[in-house]
Amino acid sequence: MKIHKHHIIHKHLWGIILCSLCFSCQQKAREMTDVRILHPREAIETDIDVITDSIAYIPLETSDECLLDNILSAKRDGGCYFVQDGKGLYAFDGTGRFLNEIGRRGNGPEEYLYMDCYALDRTNKLVYVVSNVQKKIFRYTYQGKFHSALYVDPHDANIASLTVCSDSVLLAYYPLPNKAADKAFWQAHKGLEFSEARSLLREKGLGLGITAIAATDGRLLLSLNNRQTLAWDGKSCRLIDNILMPDVGVQTELLSGGGCSDDYLGYFEASFLCSRKEQAKESGNPTFLRLSSYLKEEDNPVLFRYHFKKKILGF
Repeated sequence: MKIHKHHIIHKHLWGIILCSLCFSCQQKAREMTDVRILHPREAIETDIDVITDSIAYIPLETSDECLLDNILSAKRDGGCYFVQDGKGLYAFDGTGRFLNEIGRRGNGPEEYLYMDCYALDRTNKLVYVVSNVQKKIFRYTYQGKFHSALYVDPHDANIASLTVCSDSVLLAYYPLPNKAADKAFWQAHKGLEFSEARSLLREKGLGLGITAIAATDGRLLLSLNNRQTLAWDGKSCRLIDNILMPDVGVQTELLSGGGCSDDYLGYFEASFLCSRKEQAKESGNPTFLRLSSYLKEEDNPVLFRYHFKKKILGF
């Protein structure tokens, strides 16, 4: 089993260099490409309908077995959704019906103490759960049963995110401190909430760098400073700012979408959708009308998934 380290370092928006860009784990590294961003100082604000064909909504089943709090991550494999919150990791089918929990927190030999991140092995239908404090990567079946564990070298037990390639190679991301916002800066401002820290960094002209990456065969999306999205289709590149979802009257980031995902997944809290019942009636969106007719504020969140148009840079 090979683990490849990937360190991501912030570049200037109008001088970003993409080196050895791969759209899949099996493709060979490409030559260095100098990407020219169109209108780098004027990020585009657009309506979600302009760049997507449709958005699918999946209301997650609410039961005592899977009462979710704040969602940390959501991933998908075919008709199966994996949703992580502060308590654990849960599997749902394509309609949002609860299937099972993946593994379990605890001190047992088949249990993880803390989930730093997780990844899907879509070929072998396994879920990899990283527990840096235990220096282990636990592997569970999609049905939630323990499969095996990989031991991580103590020097490498700082994995922030993980991807499993089809040939069982693991791509691991290890965070580097941002050189612009140095140790002294964070020491002086320790205890800030994330949103407050982000606002302060903006005021001082400091950056968080590249905070998320998503790639398909036809496009590359980079989330910059956890706010704007850099979209590249191999020929041209544009900087996209907030996008508007008019049916619910909110602005969101294109890549994160309300939840951290590698598959264009986001979520709305049920309480939020309930508060938008009148707006749903005005918009005439049949999906929101249906959801608002039976959702209760204490219900589990509703996942949503973007279906992008083939060309999202032509607007």
